[in-house]
Amino acid sequence: PGPAVMADSLLNGITMGYGSETAAATSAAIDGLKGENVVDSYRRNHAANEARLQQGREDYPPLAALSEGTAMALPGLAIAKGIDRSMDALGVGRGWFGNMVRGGVTGGSEASVYGTGEGAPGERLQTGMDYAPYGAAAGAVAAPVVGAGAKALGILSAPLAAAVGLRNGPRANRVL
Repeated sequence: PGPAVMADSLLNGITMGYGSETAAATSAAIDGLKGENVVDSYRRNHAANEARLQQGREDYPPLAALSEGTAMALPGLAIAKGIDRSMDALGVGRGWFGNMVRGGVTGGSEASVYGTGEGAPGERLQTGMDYAPYGAAAGAVAAPVVGAGAKALGILSAPLAAAVGLRNGPRANRVL
């Protein structure tokens, strides 16, 4: 059960909440090639995938959360990079407050996308809107905290790095 829970959670994370839909569409396409009704196959597979994903979350909460959260990093980083570029174009700074704004916009955007994937058909937009404020708040708080932690880590690790002959390159110094 553990590997299946992990696979379902990884798919749901990498697709930002659309794992059941992706798997159901793939299965329906294959079933359609076998002559089955594609719509019926999609509905049946989607319901089974959602039930299995939910059961995995209930039976193995840490494994499911860790798998899904880790898999969300890839699309999440892509969203963050796009928002970061937009914030640069808008002239949003990179200080403490600017990082809060960037983190809030990024967190809200990612949570709303994930919410639309998690919402039931007919309720997806509302679910995305419901998730957005929580993501925005988490992102606004996390951004300066993570930034300060990264800066502190760089300061603390500099003497050790110098002792073994490592140095930060210009890009690393610019980020910190």
